[in-house]
Formats: sequence, structure tokens, C-alpha cells
Amino acid sequence: MSRPAAPRPVPRDLLPRAPTPRAPGGDVTLDALVREMLEPMLADWIERNLPEMVERIVQAEIRRMTDRDG
Repeated sequence: MSRPAAPRPVPRDLLPRAPTPRAPGGDVTLDALVREMLEPMLADWIERNLPEMVERIVQAEIRRMTDRDG
């Protein structure tokens, strides 16, 4: 029996990014403040939930394809 393939690294564009630095003395918009607060929370949520979601979707697609062929 063959071993499952090692997990692939996460593409760089899906990795959490460092917050964008604010210009010193510049005005801070509400949008910028909300984005700054939400980015770490969203990155954490994605890190915890995305692998399971992808696995579930891939398994459903494999079942759909094998049921269609059989």
C-alpha cells in the first residue's frame, strides 16, 4: 500500500501578510483601522479552517466523479 503524498507548502499569496505600515503623521481612516484589526483574525481563522474545508470539498468532488464513472 502506498503512502499518501506529503502535504504541499501553502502558496505565498495565501500566507498571512505583515500589516502595512502607517505613514508617520498621516490620517488613519476607519477602513484602515478595521483592516488592521481584522487581518490577523482572518489569517488565524484561515490557518485553522482552510485545510479541513479543502479536504472536505476535495473528498466530495472525488465521490462525485467516481459515482458518475461507476
